[in-house]
Amino acid sequence: MGVSLSSLLEDGSMNGSNSRTGIDVVRRPDDAPALIAYVDRDTAPPVDRGDEAPLAVVHTHATLTAAATAGASLGREETDDVTGNLASHCSGLPLSNPIEFMYGASATLAEGGRYHPIAEPDSETIRSLIVTADIDRTFLTPQQYRDLRASDLPADDYDLTVVESASAAIGGQPGDTGGVGDAVRLFGLPETGLTHCRTPADLESETIGTPLADVRARVRERADGDELAIAGPALMDGYFERSALTDEATETIDGDRWIATGVPVRSRNDEIVLATGTEATRAASTR
Repeated sequence: MGVSLSSLLEDGSMNGSNSRTGIDVVRRPDDAPALIAYVDRDTAPPVDRGDEAPLAVVHTHATLTAAATAGASLGREETDDVTGNLASHCSGLPLSNPIEFMYGASATLAEGGRYHPIAEPDSETIRSLIVTADIDRTFLTPQQYRDLRASDLPADDYDLTVVESASAAIGGQPGDTGGVGDAVRLFGLPETGLTHCRTPADLESETIGTPLADVRARVRERADGDELAIAGPALMDGYFERSALTDEATETIDGDRWIATGVPVRSRNDEIVLATGTEATRAASTR
């Protein structure tokens, strides 16, 4: 990532036999670590605030494969070519964002498509690339989407998908939740991968939306406020060198592994609703 194919092939690194033969490709087991991604501590389950060490999640080859498979069709459900290859993808999210790495870049390259990184993702640069490079799909932050809608870009003619952290989807956070029109909204966390697709109707009702394929959600009851727990194919293997925190965030029920997200939710008529206002504030204060 971030290096040209020619540079990759010309690399003069040493292989296992101490011979300079370029890049070696070594197959790893599905359960072997494949990605260690540092995360925003504010989006993680409760962490001791006195501990300032970096926090990272570990994903295996199996979870990266599952995310890439799911990512190939995200945002294209309503297109005629949803069963075809994802030929090109660009994103306003940095490649260092694990969601972008897993569901954007990896999904595109696994499909044999072309990945277009954007070094400086301002609205004009994104707009120019979308218009001139024949992009199949674009991942955007809510603010980037609003900026493009405010320009003269006919947004309905392009596949623009809003991607945000599950924690940012909680109501009461100004500037992140409104004004995105009819855009497809996907949300998740590095710990869980992308989990839900939200429509304007979901935003209006404050429900968490429709789960992605093979993803399940439930309300995990806690004395200090209920939170969202997720089971699915792209769960992290654990926090890097944080076994205690991994155990705290992980729960196994009837053989299924669940990850607690720290996102405050509540049940309403058999639906899961994002906690807002005082509920979200109370839950956040316990983290």
